[in-house]
Amino acid sequence: MSKEAKPPLQLARNFIEKAFLTKRARREAPDSTLMKFYHNYSVFDLSVPQKDGIYAPNQASKGPIISGYLLFALGKLKAKQNGPVSTIEMFCADAYFSFLARKFGADHCIATDNDRDGHFAEAASIKEKLGYGEEVTFLKSDIFDLPKGLSANIVINCGGLYHLSEPLRALDLSYSLATDYLIVQTVVSLASSDKNYFETPAPGWTWGSRFSHEYLLAAIQERGWNIVDVDRNELLGNDKPQDRGSSYFLISKT
Repeated sequence: MSKEAKPPLQLARNFIEKAFLTKRARREAPDSTLMKFYHNYSVFDLSVPQKDGIYAPNQASKGPIISGYLLFALGKLKAKQNGPVSTIEMFCADAYFSFLARKFGADHCIATDNDRDGHFAEAASIKEKLGYGEEVTFLKSDIFDLPKGLSANIVINCGGLYHLSEPLRALDLSYSLATDYLIVQTVVSLASSDKNYFETPAPGWTWGSRFSHEYLLAAIQERGWNIVDVDRNELLGNDKPQDRGSSYFLISKT
């Protein structure tokens, strides 16, 4: 069951959920028959075809919570009027949350991924359609090879920890890159609620890892980080229990 969100977070989530469901006239993408996209971009009034299979139901599970966290963090920072607000999106795929951050006021957004699955082509297409310039930049890199000195007000670490054999190393890295807020989302196993459950490689894979929500929560608590909100739900596009859980954390450093 989800922990009840604090009122500002709930308002942000409600806004995003309505945006995802809104049906209205949208710009048609000229190459929509040639490329399918990781995400649905209707929140941008942009009509492009989404990839088949797990993508739509999993976005429906993840999108409102991650987006709610992002809007909360952006709102807090923009209200302080302390200068430009920046974001780094790790494991960005098609850079959806970087585009969302820009839409809602971020001044500079870095989207980074190793591009193993070729999603940067989708990101470039969306960037052109949205008319964004240098405010959104792409950085092709393995997670542990990012340039030294990289940092941002908000770091979005979503959709990647379970692909790694050392997820906590990547978690620590993402925390070190954030000056104000860290947003975390990852697949967690529903097969165990043991806080010590961790295995690598992931069941049925030759890479990655699986762990319980309780394992990740305990790791964050042991580090003494300030958890603003924690949530969890199920990824409806994934069938196996070890692939179906999803955990979310909003962490403040301010």
